[in-house]
Amino acid sequence: MDSLPVELLQLILGYCDSESIRNLRLLTPTLADIGYDYLLPPDFFALPWRDDVARLRAIATHERLRFSIKSVTFNFTEVDIENARQATYYETMHYRPDHQTNVLTKAWRQCAEFEQRRLAITPLHALDPADLAATFRSLANLHTLAVTFRHTPYDIDELRMAMLNPASAKMNYGAAIKRLNVLMAALQQACASRPSSGSSFGHSARSSRSSRGDLFSFPSSASAYASAPTSAVASAAASIASTRTSSPVSSAVSSPAPSSPASPPAAADEPASRCRLDSFSIDRLPFELFRHQADRRLWFQCRDVFAGLTRLELALDTSNVGFPLAKVKAVNGLGYVLRMAPNLTHLSLAFHNHSIVRELFMLSLRELLGETGSLEGPPLVSNSHGFAAPSSSASASDSGFRFRALTDLKLEGVVCDESDLRGFLLRHAATLERLRLGGRGMAGGGFDLPMGGVRLSNGTFWSLFRSLRGGRLPHLQRMHLEGAFFCETGTLVDGPGVASHNHVDAGDAGNATGDAVGNAGSDAGDTAADAVPPPLPPPPAHPTHPNLARTRYEHYLFRAITDDAWEPATPERAGPVTARSMTSESFEAYVLGRQNEYPGRFQG
Repeated sequence: MDSLPVELLQLILGYCDSESIRNLRLLTPTLADIGYDYLLPPDFFALPWRDDVARLRAIATHERLRFSIKSVTFNFTEVDIENARQATYYETMHYRPDHQTNVLTKAWRQCAEFEQRRLAITPLHALDPADLAATFRSLANLHTLAVTFRHTPYDIDELRMAMLNPASAKMNYGAAIKRLNVLMAALQQACASRPSSGSSFGHSARSSRSSRGDLFSFPSSASAYASAPTSAVASAAASIASTRTSSPVSSAVSSPAPSSPASPPAAADEPASRCRLDSFSIDRLPFELFRHQADRRLWFQCRDVFAGLTRLELALDTSNVGFPLAKVKAVNGLGYVLRMAPNLTHLSLAFHNHSIVRELFMLSLRELLGETGSLEGPPLVSNSHGFAAPSSSASASDSGFRFRALTDLKLEGVVCDESDLRGFLLRHAATLERLRLGGRGMAGGGFDLPMGGVRLSNGTFWSLFRSLRGGRLPHLQRMHLEGAFFCETGTLVDGPGVASHNHVDAGDAGNATGDAVGNAGSDAGDTAADAVPPPLPPPPAHPTHPNLARTRYEHYLFRAITDDAWEPATPERAGPVTARSMTSESFEAYVLGRQNEYPGRFQG
């Protein structure tokens, strides 16, 4: 085989599994050398029941293997045993009773063993971010980093099926925030073009712990690691001891990177080495993080992490953000982080309430972009013009902050204003190619209807989709709707002093001014039938106010036809087919101008 071209050998190795690659490398020195680059898969998964951070550090110190890792996924999922037991029972109901008992007994015995091994591992929030930063810097081809709180960390098939139900995963919000803060501090140091000076993170981390009290403090002793190996206990004890005098986040900035033989080269030794992330995702980010001053400040200082991102996917857990002031502050904090990533091409924002699974989050997109003037944090050069709200006569695409190259957008689980959503979409009309509204939300497996949709607090979907026609989104190629879509509005009845309007919603009439923002006038290509909403019988008059009719509404339940990667949806992803559910293909055709008749209808 040594006589074969190198390219052909690389092609052969690319189709082999890990065991076959190891066997082929034993045949000839040439295969041994070429196969080095195929020993490790490009995707590295750090699981909580094994010391994968140490494995990643060892890979980063290797002269050749450090080029193999392209993406790293940290799995911080905690299994809710009671809910997962119920879910696994229902998933295996079609088994024979004796077989079901044996399968579940074996699965939960394995799960208990994994949980014991998990307790023996030093948690990420007890590690020094400087070690993580040095590791990330040494991984030359690292471009993607993901954090998950919703996928099973254990290789158990029954548990993997159970984790499709979001209730099977629990979260310790305090520990999760500390893990994310340590990870962000490490990424900021790794992505910075030069090492940080001073204690830019130190005050944030110390204030964060002092403000949260004992519930969010580090373990006070090494008893939690009594079953850990000696090296793990020693490192955990050293990390915990260091937090009593200075936080790990603070030491990551104020102290140099480690220079021990087991650690990657220090940043000072390789000034040109820096981590360049393209993609970052978190599938359950505690939204309360953005309302705590210390945590906000820490994330605001991670500008180098977000500056180079082209893909950002955040699923925000809004369970603990209930008061209006807390919501405004959290939205402002999230908005500032988004504005630090002006080069995004793919943006996905999902809002999930794990306490009230069907609740949607009231979101102001103008607040998200910092146009209300209440945004905190240091000013951003590229966003300095975005605080003034655009005038009603100006185009939405001519003022305010925008993502310069945004091609893919997903919004899920939100309640917003029609004119607000329309203005946000038209602001990115020059680049937007694919649009997804809604999603699965907090739905379980394939037996649950999708719960993540979009609700309009003012306006109608007919008016929204009509305003996007006629070339106003010239590059739009695909649009996908999923979940429950709902809007309601009052209707004026013809009477004294009320002009005939063919039963156009009062909300639609009020949006005529909003239509001037990027979509003044009628569609050039609209037909006469498209100039009015779908025909309706005259609505009944209100019993006490003769000029006001009863409320009418639009309500749709869309099932998925594609997944988030625009591939055909699996049956589990699409959900059940019911008499109420429908697909969004006709709405996509309407917005893209392939059909003139609006596929929806008003009710009420």
